[in-house]
Amino acid sequence: MKQTLIASGDACAPIDYKYMKIIRRTKIRLETHELTILRMSRNTQFFCEECQTETKHLPLAQLAAWQMVSEKMIFYLAETRQIHSFETTDGRLLICVASAVNCSGNEINKEKVC
Repeated sequence: MKQTLIASGDACAPIDYKYMKIIRRTKIRLETHELTILRMSRNTQFFCEECQTETKHLPLAQLAAWQMVSEKMIFYLAETRQIHSFETTDGRLLICVASAVNCSGNEINKEKVC
């Protein structure tokens, strides 16, 4: 049995280690991974007036999920003409993927404008 003497004032008192509480610490590390799969229908090819070519277009919600930013940010970029977009006859906003990819190189993912 291990005993230690501790000086307290003038007297030394032995400490019995079998009555001491053992403290154990456990570290937990949590890793998460996320995979987003976008399934596009066949009719996503439209003519982009700004690119002057036929390119793929995505709806606002899908592009926001793909770029991992808010729909509000994508709408702002489309409104300020930093990414190309057009509105369909039924009122949906479609965004040109080519212009979004060009813009994503300029930190669109960090909530900054291009």
